[in-house]
This record gives sequence, C-alpha cells and structure tokens, in this order.
Amino acid sequence: MPLKKDLAELLAHNVISLTTARDIERYYDSKKQPAGNLLLTIFGIAGSALAGLGIILIFAHNWDAFTKPVKTGLAFLPLVLSQAFAAWCIIKKKGPAFKESAATLLFFSVGAAISLVAQIYNLPGDMPTFLCTWTLLCLPLVYVLDSQMCALLTILFATWYTGSGPYGSHNIPYMYMVLVGLVLPYYITSYKKQPDSNFVNFFGWALPLSLMVVLNTFAEGITLFYLALYMVMGCLLYNAGRLPVLAKNPRAAYGYRTVGLLSIVTVLFTGSFHLVWEVALYDGIAGDRSLIVWGILFVAAVVAAGAAWQKGQKPDMVSWITVLFPAIYLSVLIHHALPAILCNVLLLILSVVTINRGIAQYNFGTLNLGLGLLAILVACRFFDLEISFALRGLMFLVVGTGFFVANLILAKRKKTQTLNTIHNEN
Repeated sequence: MPLKKDLAELLAHNVISLTTARDIERYYDSKKQPAGNLLLTIFGIAGSALAGLGIILIFAHNWDAFTKPVKTGLAFLPLVLSQAFAAWCIIKKKGPAFKESAATLLFFSVGAAISLVAQIYNLPGDMPTFLCTWTLLCLPLVYVLDSQMCALLTILFATWYTGSGPYGSHNIPYMYMVLVGLVLPYYITSYKKQPDSNFVNFFGWALPLSLMVVLNTFAEGITLFYLALYMVMGCLLYNAGRLPVLAKNPRAAYGYRTVGLLSIVTVLFTGSFHLVWEVALYDGIAGDRSLIVWGILFVAAVVAAGAAWQKGQKPDMVSWITVLFPAIYLSVLIHHALPAILCNVLLLILSVVTINRGIAQYNFGTLNLGLGLLAILVACRFFDLEISFALRGLMFLVVGTGFFVANLILAKRKKTQTLNTIHNEN
C-alpha cells in the first residue's frame, strides 16, 4: 500500500520514529471500513430478521393446537436462543457482523415474547405502552453489543411509539425524549471515533426526520402555529448542520441541512397562500404550551447559528430566516394577507440568492435548486392569482427558458474557466 511504502521510506531516512509510524498507521486503519465487513454485517442483520420471521411463521401455523405452557415456552424460546447467541458473541469477542446479527435477532425476539405472552394470557395494554417497554428493554443492546442497528431501531421505535399514542393537546410524550436522550451518547461517541462511518450518516438522517415527525405531539392544537413550529425546527436543524463539528464532515451534516431546508421551504410555500393565514381570524395564533416549545427551539436555533458564525461560518440567507420568520408570522396581527405577501417576497429573494450562488460557485446543483424554487413559486401563484391563462402560460415559458439559458451560460463559463486553468498551468 502507498501509505506503508511512504512510512517505510520515512523510517529509513530517520524522518519519523517507529512509534510515530505505528501511530499513523493505526490512525488510518481506524478510519477504514472494509467493504467486506460492511456487506457481512448487512447480510447478517437481514439474515437474523428473516430467521426470526420464519420462526414466528412456523409457530403460527399450529399455534391454536398448543397448550398454554407450550405456547409460553415457545414464546420465550427465540428470546433464550438469542440471548445465548449474544452471550457467545461477547465472550468470544466476535466481530461487528456477529454482534449486529445477535443484537438484531434479540431485539425482535424481545418484542415477539412480550406480544405472545400478552396474547396467551390476555394481558391488558395498548400500543404505546408495548412499544415503549419493548424499546426500553432493548436499548442496553446498543451499548452491550455495540450495535449500530439497535441504535437506529431505537430512534425508529421511539418515533413509532410517539406517533401511536394520544399525544398532542393534553399529553406530552416524555418517554420519547428519554429514549432519544439515552441513545445520543452512543451516536456522539461513534461520531468521534469514525465520523465518516455509514452509521453516523444514517443517524444524521434518522434523527432529524424523527424530530420532524414527532414535533406536532409536543404542541397544542393551534393550526396556524404549526407553521412557526416547523419553521423554527427546520432552522434549528439547518443551523446545526452548519456547526463546525458537523460541517467538517459534509456527509454527516447533509441529513440535518437537507431536512431543515425542506422544512423551511415547505413552510414558506405553505405560508405563501393567503387563505392559510385567514385561520388566525377565528383560531388564534398560538397556545401557551406551543409558545414554550417554540421558545426553546428558537433559542437553540439562534445559539446554533451564532456558534457557527463565531467559528467562521457566516450566516447565509437560510440562516437569517431564523429571525425573519417570527416577524413575518406576527405581521398577521396587522393584516391576514401581509404574511403571505412577505413569504412570497422571501421565497423570491431566496431563489435569486441561490441562483446567484450557483453561478458564482459554478455549481449546477445549487443553480437548479434556485431555479426549481422559482418554478414552484410560479406554479403556486398559478392557483391563487386571478390572471389570464395566456399570462400564466407566459410565466411558465419564461421560467422554462430561464432553466435552459442559465444552465447553458454556466456550462460555458465552467468550460472557459477549465481552459484558463489548463493554460495557466502550462
């Protein structure tokens, strides 16, 4: 390998010591993720899940013919076997593939045992309690077996638990915060050890999506205020993705920034329709608990933006929306049509700024994102503006032509820049 050859050469010329060479080699080895091990882990997890499903189906075929003691024994059999497999993996210090397989099999065995025992003895209960108990019992597997799959399953089942319960106006899903809080240290530790790992990247998508799904369960049923809540959550996620600790690894930050940006843009497009704001005339604009949740998220979003700015990440247009949208939202108190106008103006500015940044950076993705935002804005106004079909058609024609012309100009500029670079090097 080139690294070993370079280290050998440096050692031969006494540039570095043997200890330093070993430290360098260990550092780069720790960053590697062999494709074979990853595939083995994936197939091990899939095999464990399929094996568990097969066992359940075999038992289900003759389930009614069994007595209660036999049913109870069969309910606990997969759990006992899975625990034995997990113990063997720990004692023998097996690799990640074996541990992930054991943890996944044990995770689903616990759920199967709980549900089967409850069915056999007709125990009372509901879905949220079942999911919460199941997830809490399996959460130690994340740390005991160093299971990345169980960490992701914890986020998934915590989200499912929150969504299945009667939460919202009267109840707050406190256990969701407990479950996520208990698994976060594992994510942070994994990020410090291997910031480029697939688990870190997957978790960077799972956590923001989960937060978006459960956000409405922490608020009261004030319809209009959901716009403010999802906007501030989007700003928090986007600003968090710009923090230096995440920004140094673009793949790890991509989930936070993408989910945050999608939330921000969705709220702005929703708010660009004036009919949305008429709800404030008879439904109010906020509830007490919703304001508390919004206040906590707003402070966190501003702190994240400030921390990123302090570390050299200057606020971009999207970051400024964190403090601009509260003013837009409160403008409904002046007139119910004013927030819609301001949302349209903000979307137009955001589109133009994004297009300009794409051209300046010679980035086709950023350019087309800005053009796409502009096209969607035009399409939205197609439905709520009283204008002729000829004018509407002209608007779409202009936007479509803009797509073609902007990409053509950028392609020519990029080609010219490449030729100039080659000429300067020669």
